[in-house]
Amino acid sequence: MPTQHEILTAAIDGLAGGGDPAAAAALDRWDPSHWRSVLLDLPLDERGYRDRFLIDQDAEIVRLWRWWTADGGPDRPAQTAGYLGFYLLTIVALHCSERARFHGETDVRFAVGEETVTAARISAGLVADPRVRRAVQVLYDPAFGSEPATEETLAEWEKIDFDSLRFHRHGTTSVILYGRSAKPKASRHTEFAFKCLIYPYRQQPPIVAATRAYASRFEGFIPDDAPLVGVWASHDGWILMDFLKGETLADRLRSRPKAETKPRKTVVRPVDIAELDVLGSALLHALADLERLDYRHEDLSPSNIVVQSVGGGTRIRFIDLGVNHLHTRMLPGEAYGEAVYVAPEVRKGGGGDGQADLYSLGRILLAISGAELRPDGSLPDHSYVLSTGMARLLEDLVDADPGRRLLVTPIEEHDPVHGQDRNRIDQIRELFEREMAVIREAARLEPEGALEKARSLLPGSGTVSRQGRILRVRKRQAAELRRRGLAADVPRLRKAQRLHRWAWAAAFVLWGTAALVATWWVEDLGVGWQAKGIEMVNIAIAQTGSDFDFFAAMRLDGYDMPDPWENLPARLVGFSFALVNARLYLNLFAEISPLSPLPRRGRRRFLTWATEFGLRSMAVLPSLCVLIPTLLQGDWWPLATQIGLVWTAIVFTVFIAFERDTHRRAREAGLSTVPEGEFPPGRLVRWRPTLLIYCATVLVMGTLIMLDLVQDELVYACFVSLINLSIYYFKSAGADAPRVRTELSRAFLAAERLDHLEARRRAAAAAGPRTPSEGAPHADAGPAVDAVGGLAVADRA
Repeated sequence: MPTQHEILTAAIDGLAGGGDPAAAAALDRWDPSHWRSVLLDLPLDERGYRDRFLIDQDAEIVRLWRWWTADGGPDRPAQTAGYLGFYLLTIVALHCSERARFHGETDVRFAVGEETVTAARISAGLVADPRVRRAVQVLYDPAFGSEPATEETLAEWEKIDFDSLRFHRHGTTSVILYGRSAKPKASRHTEFAFKCLIYPYRQQPPIVAATRAYASRFEGFIPDDAPLVGVWASHDGWILMDFLKGETLADRLRSRPKAETKPRKTVVRPVDIAELDVLGSALLHALADLERLDYRHEDLSPSNIVVQSVGGGTRIRFIDLGVNHLHTRMLPGEAYGEAVYVAPEVRKGGGGDGQADLYSLGRILLAISGAELRPDGSLPDHSYVLSTGMARLLEDLVDADPGRRLLVTPIEEHDPVHGQDRNRIDQIRELFEREMAVIREAARLEPEGALEKARSLLPGSGTVSRQGRILRVRKRQAAELRRRGLAADVPRLRKAQRLHRWAWAAAFVLWGTAALVATWWVEDLGVGWQAKGIEMVNIAIAQTGSDFDFFAAMRLDGYDMPDPWENLPARLVGFSFALVNARLYLNLFAEISPLSPLPRRGRRRFLTWATEFGLRSMAVLPSLCVLIPTLLQGDWWPLATQIGLVWTAIVFTVFIAFERDTHRRAREAGLSTVPEGEFPPGRLVRWRPTLLIYCATVLVMGTLIMLDLVQDELVYACFVSLINLSIYYFKSAGADAPRVRTELSRAFLAAERLDHLEARRRAAAAAGPRTPSEGAPHADAGPAVDAVGGLAVADRA
């Protein structure tokens, strides 16, 4: 006797024209129990479907859809046609679920003859048929659940107007319909969303239990201003809730125009700052409200976030809370589709604490910015170019170890002024908005148009104005935190202010150096023009009644001005070095620092201060090497060039040593935010051989010139100037600058994270061993209090 699946297969073959047409008559005798049995036993994956029915799932969908849309429609009794339509709706939903989970496809399409049909169009066409809607009503009737439905559940079920049902979208384990209430006066809202569990998933007890209990878990979220959708009722295979108008974040991200980037320029890929600002702030506001209600999402992904426009602003609402048990069925380490937004501990163990939503938050903020984590779990390079402060926050959210999230972010448990508990998501939001304020100020001066982009090739173009704006923003932020009595983030803001002040001053020094060289060059050519600053010095001296020429007195014997030919080598080399170093410092080193708020010891302390000294010296020493031969003695330019290049090689070697040491320690500590493999793979290591060869050449040729063994000074000066401008100005300090800045920022942030890990270990060792009843920390626990660093992280969810 044939099984039900064999009967169904033969019937479909007959309907699709590949078998006996009479075989379909057997389906007309089936009652709902037969259909429930067949639907529950459907394979959950494409391969299982092919093994069971000897046909690919997408091919089955195509031939059933052809039959459904043939002239005259399905030629079967209404009941049979409705169940066959529901069967097709189910395998389409299963197909979409697998394509999304394992292939990252969100817009599934089928080739039907010469036409391409989307899965959404097929599902919408099926649900629009009253026979399919009748099948939905019968198959999801709460009377056939594993447990009896409560009176409240049955009352809400009676409010569904099944004639109004229409298809809304596919979920990971569900088909979501929407419709109107049959009893609008007795309902929360006129419209509802009807989330129907894909039928074979009703064989999975954890999924069924979570679906049945959904209303009891979240029935308190009734107000329309709550971050969660209002729930009417739920049972084994369905959830009835308010219908939210708006698009999901997944839809919004998919519809965003893709920015075209060249492979070599992916580090400086464009970021939609306005979108990140609006959506990031709205998301954090909603998550803070959720935490105030003492709940967490556990399945925070773009498809579970609804973006609404309210009163000219943007509002975020959450749907489908709770662990998606399909994520726990993946192989260890694998993540596809929207599973990438789920914290590793949730995918590994099927559950997580309040740290899990932090990981999802970080991934979603990255997605809004137009990027994803790299395969090894580290941030994409352009995150560090956008803002070191923002990269610091993102690193602190997406660490694979839940105990290392919010490791360096200053979170306070209590408001010292009002004596109230502080919401940690609110604090993350405030930090995010502070960094966005800096990003907006920096973006205001981004070059637009051919003329402005050409001007941006000048060293430090716009840097003084940019640093001034950012400095004022940081001052306001620090003052506001002090006013509120919130001191946790003030040290970092003070550090940022110090760096901006130094960059601002360095910009004037480096530009002044280039201007002085240009002024002396003009005077060598016999043009009676001087810079305003030089004129002011001479006027001030003249007003004292002296005819003393300050700058002329600085020149040593044998340094004649004007003497354009003899002074030309010094002018060429000095001007080229001034331009290169101005652009190098302002583009690479101005706003980054390896210093940490926590103490370092031994070799790490030495490397830290050597790196910091090297960074700041690049704003001063190059100018000295240019100014000394310019002001004192022009013949000293070969020696000054040698000193400057040798110092640069030493500084870069220190940078590389710091990076190597940090990467080694980070890999030993298992820090997931640091790239895997040998470090550093970046530009500094690639620069060093070229720089050493250049240094050797300059040392040899410069020494020969100073010993009068070589007379072609101008040729040598032209060679040095050409190398400076062609290689170091346009390539090293220009095209390569974002990559070097990225690798240094990554190393400095990793070192800071390692400091906090070490501080936590020292604090734990000082506290001594604890018994389990004392709440000893463990590897997977969220961070509690970093006693050494003074950072408190509350895991309140």
